[in-house]
Amino acid sequence: MANSNINRPSKPRKKRQGRASQLKIAIEHNGLSPYLQHYLEWHKVKGFSVATFNRKDSMLRQFIQWCDERDIHDPRAITKPIIERYQRYLFYYRRDNGNALAYSSQNIMLSSVKAWFKW
Repeated sequence: MANSNINRPSKPRKKRQGRASQLKIAIEHNGLSPYLQHYLEWHKVKGFSVATFNRKDSMLRQFIQWCDERDIHDPRAITKPIIERYQRYLFYYRRDNGNALAYSSQNIMLSSVKAWFKW
């Protein structure tokens, strides 16, 4: 009886609902949106995973929403001081439960923006 679980039916796994299942942030009116669409299309062409695609989309939509709130609609207007302001925003941001974002989350969000501008 080394493996008594062989004949047992497996329990159905619950589908994990992550951020991808949440509503997308509406940013289509912002001038940065077409650049995001081209960047995400490039990710598809390069064969990145769906999870990577969704994560990049979510992170960059959050950044574009932040830019939109500050009336930034042109990628040429985004300078190093603007990115530093976004970094400070992430540092001071609090979730609904009052907790700060983990440094790793802040880093991932900034890395997504950096990769987008590098592209």
